[in-house]
Amino acid sequence: MMILRENENLELESIGRGILVMGGRNGSARILTERNNYFSSYYNYESDEVEIHDDGKVNVISESEYIAIIFYGTFSTKSPEIRLNPQLSTKDGNLLVYVKNESEVPLDKVIMNLTVNGITKFFKVYSSVSPNQELSEKVMQLTNGVTNVNLRVVGIKSGMRVVIDRPLG
Repeated sequence: MMILRENENLELESIGRGILVMGGRNGSARILTERNNYFSSYYNYESDEVEIHDDGKVNVISESEYIAIIFYGTFSTKSPEIRLNPQLSTKDGNLLVYVKNESEVPLDKVIMNLTVNGITKFFKVYSSVSPNQELSEKVMQLTNGVTNVNLRVVGIKSGMRVVIDRPLG
């Protein structure tokens, strides 16, 4: 909490989305960022909340005798992107599976599920898969009558997940 007098300036830093709560008896303030100008006013010991969507410096300028900055919080909501590159190939009659973690962050889990004609023939869970790590498995010998082969790969980081289906062919 901070109290500003009339025409006093307070400089804050924003890293994305920010919330500024001001209050007092009666007052107003200008909030200036590099791209936008905001205005806040409040009466009878109530408060006013201003949501800021800019990065960089935030200047709060008091236009009243006293203004109280009750709370200022700023946060960023960028999430990591999960990128997986699954490949199916055959070599000497064997079915081979390759999955590369192309994400910038390590994944908590990678799950591989291979189905042949709708029946699960291979299932494996990997923990702590680092960036650029490649997982490879020889999963089965191909026989006649195998018509529909599908690989499902699930990448999990915290609460986020990505599901990729890759058919053979």
